[in-house]
Amino acid sequence: MIFVLKKIHISSRSSDLAQFQAFAVGEQILQKNPELEIEYHFRESLGDKNLHDPLWKMPEKGVFTEDFHLDLVSGKTDLVVHSWKDLPTEVKPETKIAATIARADSRDVLLFKKSSFNKSSVKIFSSSPRRIYNLQEFLTWSLPWKIDQVEFSDVRGNIPTRVRKLLQNTNVDGLVVAKAALDRLTGPFADRFAETKSFLLSAMQDLQWQVLPLSLNPTAAAQGALAIETLRDRADLQKILDSIHDPETFKNVELERTTLKKYGGGCHQKIGISFVDTKHASVYFLKGLTTAGQVLSEAQSLTQAQQQYAAEELLDSRELWREVARAPLQNFKHDLDKPCLITKPDALHFPLSEHQIKWTSGVGSWQKLAAQGLWIHGSLDQLGEQQLPAMQNWMGDHPKTWTKLTHEEKSNPSYQVTRHPVENVPRHAKMIFWHSGSEFLQASAQWPGLKNLRHACGLGNTADFLKYQLQPKQLEVYFNAAEWRIKCQK
Repeated sequence: MIFVLKKIHISSRSSDLAQFQAFAVGEQILQKNPELEIEYHFRESLGDKNLHDPLWKMPEKGVFTEDFHLDLVSGKTDLVVHSWKDLPTEVKPETKIAATIARADSRDVLLFKKSSFNKSSVKIFSSSPRRIYNLQEFLTWSLPWKIDQVEFSDVRGNIPTRVRKLLQNTNVDGLVVAKAALDRLTGPFADRFAETKSFLLSAMQDLQWQVLPLSLNPTAAAQGALAIETLRDRADLQKILDSIHDPETFKNVELERTTLKKYGGGCHQKIGISFVDTKHASVYFLKGLTTAGQVLSEAQSLTQAQQQYAAEELLDSRELWREVARAPLQNFKHDLDKPCLITKPDALHFPLSEHQIKWTSGVGSWQKLAAQGLWIHGSLDQLGEQQLPAMQNWMGDHPKTWTKLTHEEKSNPSYQVTRHPVENVPRHAKMIFWHSGSEFLQASAQWPGLKNLRHACGLGNTADFLKYQLQPKQLEVYFNAAEWRIKCQK
């Protein structure tokens, strides 16, 4: 007799966020397997009961997950939905992570009181050694006024509890949370948690925010991803879970957890690790301090150089110009309500509205604009425009389309670039790194032989453009010019 599974029991923690995550998995299962019935089971974990100690001080591994592992082993439930970052890096012999769904935005968000603007000394709620270590320096320049001191204070509780503590504590100015959690609890599918959603959206009226760039603030391993844990011998469940499984998320999470495990793993570590797949290459960011005192700071693609060259054979396209001038175009049409993507600091030659969302192409532009007194909300981090965030409810009432400040937007450029070429291209050049498509076009017209070289570029629009101009084997894509030079030089 063949047993046919008709009902699946799904367990998770009892917080609104944990329930939302369980429902998200359950609803995807039903979409693919409508003949099934799902029953949910929610309860507190050990970590939920102890809200006094910072997580890194608690001796138990898996303080949010161990109770549910025992439920699986004893047969009380079929599968458990975890926030994957809560799971210990050690593998359990009786159970496995059988699947995951597509990952939410893995980045952190700084929530900052509007009433704390211009304070030279700020205090931030965070119990994460990783966040504290990486934000100490970042916050001294990311805010648009001079900061003399950044302090951190422990905080525990779910997202609404932490936001409420921020608003009620007059001595604390900001709070760092996972963007995925904020997105989920205020999104269109959070209506079953109407009270939580209403509170968070109301609280955001008193808060400003910044989405923290992964290159400088990589996250906890697996942040934003959900782990679906089952017993290892549940072949009947595995076939069902395969129908909702996202292999790309699973691959990146496994890479993050494996990397963290090399340094001991655990939330006590001052280490952030993020793997990201872009249109043109996979990228990873590693930053922090190990328990042995080793400083970690890596931001690079997984691209492998196809050939090695002598230093004089590598040419950065900026060496082609003896002068580059940028001039504003006064007929540029801009909408003060639309979110604004600023590709270069000098592209901004008109005032932006105070409430307008402002995004930069790289963190260098963020730093320069913050020094000019602009509140910057986030950065593409040199990963390409596909990294522009979808407009979430908590971000305010903004249009979904963006105004782009650039010289390459055919219909509505905001400035023009004039390049004066050098007399001769270095004759030993064999590979060139390009910073823009327009630069490639002008240089190719000036020196037609450049097209016969090998070429490289970053991960954004330049790669999109050059893929149509060159043969596939001519082009390599890197995180930035510095990484290109290191990997390609003999």
